[in-house]
This record gives sequence, structure tokens and C-alpha cells, in this order.
Amino acid sequence: MLIVSVGGTIGRSALVPEKDNFALVRSVALIKPLLFLSGFLKLTADSPLLQNSIHSNKRGGAQPCLYLSEISKFPFPLPPLAEQHRIVAKVDELMALCDQLEKETEDQIEAHQTLVKTLLNTLTESKDAGELVKNWQRLSDHFDTIFTTEVSIDELKQTILQLAVMGKLVA
Repeated sequence: MLIVSVGGTIGRSALVPEKDNFALVRSVALIKPLLFLSGFLKLTADSPLLQNSIHSNKRGGAQPCLYLSEISKFPFPLPPLAEQHRIVAKVDELMALCDQLEKETEDQIEAHQTLVKTLLNTLTESKDAGELVKNWQRLSDHFDTIFTTEVSIDELKQTILQLAVMGKLVA
């Protein structure tokens, strides 16, 4: 595991497979776990418990530094190897669920934006006042569920301005 030991990103970590070649710079420490599963060590290093220890033990001001002697004093929980495997598997499973939720949320936001644009386009593309009233009524029936984001409200404002410029807001 590599851990940033100097600079503004102090405490960030990354796993590097043993077979990979890499070069170290002064600002990165290499930690080779003996009793830890690498994945478990990374989870521990990224945990708020260890990150708080890192930030409270760093030295320096503008260029903070974390010395290896300090790293060796950090509290690392050491469950049995089988438990480490179970923890890593469970965290991986839960992170996959989080990734799936994030993707679904992004898809919902994108679908919402498409709906807003489509409905607002029906207003600007209305051929006459009657069609505009009909399209506005369809939109206003669901106003509270359509215009729920800052982006959708901004698009509504732009559409109203566009309708005004087009002369469609007057009888």
C-alpha cells in the first residue's frame, strides 16, 4: 500500500500489486502488510479513525509531513485473516450498491432534465395561443413535481423570457 506522507493530500492511500513496477518519491510511503490483508489495510487507512490519527500526528505547516515513525504508532485493528476477508468482501458489496444507487440517481436526474426540456419545448413550439394554453395546462398540472431543481427552474425562466420575446405571452 502506498500512502501520501508529505503535502496537501497527506493520508491518501492506494493499493499497488506486488508484481507492478513503480517508482517512489519522497512524498509517498510504502507499507507492506505482513499480518494484514492488503484490502483490509487500505480500508483501515481510509477510515475516519486512522485519517484523524494521520492529521493529528502530521508535522509542519505549509508542507505537512507524516514520518514513518509516526505511521508505525497508529492503531490498526487486527482481526483474524478470515474476518479481514469477510470485512473486505462486505465493504466491496456495499460499495457496489452505493455505485449502483449513484448511477440510478444520475439516470433519474438525466431523465428529469429531458422531461423538463421536452415539456418546455412544447410551450415555445406552440403554433397558436390555444395550443400554448393547452400545453401550459399540461405542464402546470404537474408543476410541483417538474420544477424541483435549480436547473429546471432556470430553464423555466429562460422559456418564459423566450415566450415573451416571441410575443406569445400576450393575448
